[in-house]
Amino acid sequence: MGFQPKAKARAKRAKASMKEKTAEDFRDHYRRRLDEAVEINDTEGVKFWNEHYLKIDESIRKTELHAKKLGLEDGTTLSRTEVERIMRAVFYAGNACVQGQLTSICEQLVGFDNPGDLYHALKPAIVGGRLFSGFDKVMNTKGAPSLPDWVVDCVQLEAKQYLGNSEALWAKGK
Repeated sequence: MGFQPKAKARAKRAKASMKEKTAEDFRDHYRRRLDEAVEINDTEGVKFWNEHYLKIDESIRKTELHAKKLGLEDGTTLSRTEVERIMRAVFYAGNACVQGQLTSICEQLVGFDNPGDLYHALKPAIVGGRLFSGFDKVMNTKGAPSLPDWVVDCVQLEAKQYLGNSEALWAKGK
């Protein structure tokens, strides 16, 4: 009878300490027990602890791979540098589209002696108005469409690169 309370107390302590342990803690424990079984040449112990060690190690690796895959699928693993690189590519492509459109318009419009003058007159309005100006609507918006400050900073930097003085676009900004 006196033995049961001690056994119950020991079981409670073991259960409480198991709640605090991670999978890596269990793997390390199984590895130590496996090493001990190997040292004393206990083939049954080696088999038992090796099986547990391999299962927990495989579980840890699967969990890590799954987390990594989830991060890649939803884009959470993209660094700020990578997002900024992507945004610069988007602005480059957008500018190229607008530039092609402007060239076509300049060749067709009259009233300017030099199509280059018309091009330089229209580019800030079209590039700024079509490619960058939409960001001023989302940079101060609360909720889903809002953007991190560093995204807005990248947009402003790229606008300045393509348009020179782009402060007029951001009059409503920060």
